[in-house]
Amino acid sequence: MRLEKVTVKNVKLVEKDGIYFLEADKVIFFRKNYEKIIRHLKFQLVEVTTRMLTEYRKDKVPSFVLKIGERLYFSRILYNLSMENSEILLMHKCYSTEHTCKRLSSASDELGGCERVRNYGCNIEKYPWITIGCETFNTLKDALIVIECSHFKEA
Repeated sequence: MRLEKVTVKNVKLVEKDGIYFLEADKVIFFRKNYEKIIRHLKFQLVEVTTRMLTEYRKDKVPSFVLKIGERLYFSRILYNLSMENSEILLMHKCYSTEHTCKRLSSASDELGGCERVRNYGCNIEKYPWITIGCETFNTLKDALIVIECSHFKEA
């Protein structure tokens, strides 16, 4: 069998007994007979410091970060893990058909814009007003998802 494509999808954030996990499905497609194999993946998140995240960013480690208040949780992930079509993305309040944030603009804060948008959504630890959110970095498609934000204003 010849390998055709490998994707990682169906990403979920799970909490059990105060421990956070990122769960996903690794789908391996083969050219012959269009067969596919699904492997379930589980990444445990550990609490980290801002300094540790800076090192992971420099070392080009494919990573997932969960921010809850002032706490940061981290896990190494696969390079091709994508947040597109993930359950986590459905919790994103800044941009959806039901909740479009009035601040979803690259304008200055004084003009009602959002710093996260101006900075292309990276370095979640630098935004104290993101109360719950997550970020992937050093991946095929990096993402920053704001789940809860003290600046959120419905349109």
